[in-house]
Amino acid sequence: MNIFDFTKNFPDEESCILHFKVQRDQIGVVCPKCDGKQHYWLKNKLSYECKHCGARQSLRSGTVMEHTKLPFLYWYIAMHFLTISKKSFSSSELQRQLGHKRYQPIWELANKLRDVMGKRDEIYSLSGQIELDNAFITTLIAEEQKNESLKRGAGSQKQSKVVG
Repeated sequence: MNIFDFTKNFPDEESCILHFKVQRDQIGVVCPKCDGKQHYWLKNKLSYECKHCGARQSLRSGTVMEHTKLPFLYWYIAMHFLTISKKSFSSSELQRQLGHKRYQPIWELANKLRDVMGKRDEIYSLSGQIELDNAFITTLIAEEQKNESLKRGAGSQKQSKVVG
């Protein structure tokens, strides 16, 4: 999804909340107190209320967004920026793009997303034929070269370029 499609799909906070609620409803909401699966939606509070025990839980609870007050739009924009490019997107650049004054909450947001993305990647393993553009694989160094000063970077003696 390019930036134009993203802004068309998620132009404001309301569209992000609606999309997140639909995703959350598809997975299913379970009451943390009585394990009930039937809830009322309290739109003005952005929370669910259990039909059985009356316990409330916010739309964010049980998700990566739990315990934050950052807008849903920030989360969606951050998810988009962190997934559209091969290279990493720094927290300070994300802060600049979002126009947020404080660095700390944006840094926490980015780290939470990176952590969740890393845990999700652990579930899947590659199999079959795998293609790489360029890769530098660490190799063993001969005994006589260990005492020599080594070239730094991608073309060093420690790493061999593998082209497929």
